[in-house]
Amino acid sequence: MNFQKLKPLKNRFISLLSQKDELEEIKIQLIKKKEKIQKVDQILLKSKEKIENLNLQMESIKKTWEDKINLKKKEIQNISNQLQKIQLEFQENEKKNLKQIETLKSIFDSKLKEKESLILEMKKTETNLEEIKKEIELKKRRKKTK
Repeated sequence: MNFQKLKPLKNRFISLLSQKDELEEIKIQLIKKKEKIQKVDQILLKSKEKIENLNLQMESIKKTWEDKINLKKKEIQNISNQLQKIQLEFQENEKKNLKQIETLKSIFDSKLKEKESLILEMKKTETNLEEIKKEIELKKRRKKTK
């Protein structure tokens, strides 16, 4: 009789042993999965570090380029200011030159009028001289004829 009671216990024991084996297998699978997850975590951590390093590098590069761009902007502004200054100087020089040209033209016109006036006066004088010569010759002829 005792054996009869033991049979369900034996079956139960066999069932538990079987479950134990299954649980061991599940435990092994879980350990393997945990190891894979740890590996993936390590890879993710390394990737995160690489990304952070890349971000730092990009920030550094960005800062460098911003500095270069700002420097170029300053250079361009300086050149623009110099060009404006040169343009103003050029305009002032142009005004001065125009005034000088006007002054010289005025002087030239004045001298030209003086010369024209002198030429007219010389022509008058020449004409007068010719008339005087003619008169003198006429007088000489008259004297000779007398």
